[in-house]
Amino acid sequence: MKTFDRDLVSHLEQMRAELYGTPERKAATEERLAEMEAQRQRNDAQARSQRAVTLMVEGGVPRGVMDSAAEAFDTTEATIAASEAAAGKLRLAVLLGPPGEGKSTAAALACYEVALRGNRPMWTRPQDYADKYGAREFRAKCMGAQLLVVDDVGTEAASDYQRSEMLRAINDRHDRRLPTVITSNARNAAQLWKHLGGRVESRAKQGTRIVMCGGKDYRGR
Repeated sequence: MKTFDRDLVSHLEQMRAELYGTPERKAATEERLAEMEAQRQRNDAQARSQRAVTLMVEGGVPRGVMDSAAEAFDTTEATIAASEAAAGKLRLAVLLGPPGEGKSTAAALACYEVALRGNRPMWTRPQDYADKYGAREFRAKCMGAQLLVVDDVGTEAASDYQRSEMLRAINDRHDRRLPTVITSNARNAAQLWKHLGGRVESRAKQGTRIVMCGGKDYRGR
């Protein structure tokens, strides 16, 4: 080996020794760096989760529903449908069935997915219009949300005017390809369409998934 090459190798070895020391020290340093990177990733994930919870609260997701979603581990047809809406693969996900079947929990999990990406969902009920918001504010909130959840449709004590404004928001979002999740205690799709009106039913023929929680799963593409 030429003297120049030997000198270069010696210099490189000296630099490596200054950075890492012995092979054992090098291994320990690399292990520590890996631990630091893992901790950074955990901190980032925790920060995103906390931010997502804040966005959900700002979007009106009930605390009780959020708590139920945090304890949910099972993947169901309802959670899959709501997740597809959250990802923009569906314009409308309709979750039907009696109380206690996980409809609201599935919708809350979809809200969490949206919030994790830094977007604000909106959780509302037909009677919220006029009770909580004025007309202009209500429409702006509905159209500005990345995901709109309309909970407990069909059981509300909403006036015809409140219901019509909610339906208008659902229709406008569908036309603009913005995802919406509807939950209802309706026994079947026909009962829900009767309550909502033919305009929503006609839009449900495209980009919609209807899940009977504990029952059949209907898809409209």
